[in-house]
Amino acid sequence: MTTYKNNIFLKIGKKIIRALNYNAKKSLNIYIGALALFALVNVFYVSFLANITQVTFRTFLDKNPINTVMIIISTMDVIFAYILWMERDTLLHDRKKFQGIIGYLSILQLLVGNILCLVLGVVTLFTSKEISTKSRVFINSKQLFPLIMGAVIYIFCSFLLLKISL
Repeated sequence: MTTYKNNIFLKIGKKIIRALNYNAKKSLNIYIGALALFALVNVFYVSFLANITQVTFRTFLDKNPINTVMIIISTMDVIFAYILWMERDTLLHDRKKFQGIIGYLSILQLLVGNILCLVLGVVTLFTSKEISTKSRVFINSKQLFPLIMGAVIYIFCSFLLLKISL
């Protein structure tokens, strides 16, 4: 029964991707744009709230620690969007690296509650089947350090969000 349900979701996902005319390059560019755009929207929103309450940006962040954590997460999203943009050509030529990096970033987005980027990451993973496989390694040693440091910061921020909200 589960195989049948999973098969239905896979077929629906493939139909949606075909209807939107997605390919790996387009979906990666949309994922990069979404990471950067959602981060900028968050910063503008916090700035707008600080302006409405007529306090300085720093005072607003001191009074609302959850917004401070969200600014840190937004900064990390912009950094990872830049890294993806710089590594775009190498990712589009190797399926294992593409799946490793996008899967890793999607899990990190799930940790901090960015569901829209998680969904876009899953859609991007669906389109990875058209990329050829050149290596057997998902993430090489050159890419390991920034990904681990980013994961540490994301995990720290998710613990802070849990502590603040409880």
